[in-house]
Amino acid sequence: MVEQSSLKGKLVEVAGRIIGMVVEDKKTLLIRQVHDGGKEIVLLEKAMYFDRAFITNAYWIKFRDNKLPVRSFEARGDIRDFFDL
Repeated sequence: MVEQSSLKGKLVEVAGRIIGMVVEDKKTLLIRQVHDGGKEIVLLEKAMYFDRAFITNAYWIKFRDNKLPVRSFEARGDIRDFFDL
């Protein structure tokens, strides 16, 4: 079980593969899809909201600190700006 500390900026790993990054952490997590290029993390346009309690209690999902540079795939910026949140 993951502590209640903020998960914003953490990478989401499923079955040993980095699949996303937490870009918003409230009662729900906004997880944005990423492409792990090896030398950098590229944020893609696709994102989904997930129930925080469900995701953090799932044993097959791990949260990792990011040690690579992050590049946004779209010029419009973060997905939150796109949805005007």
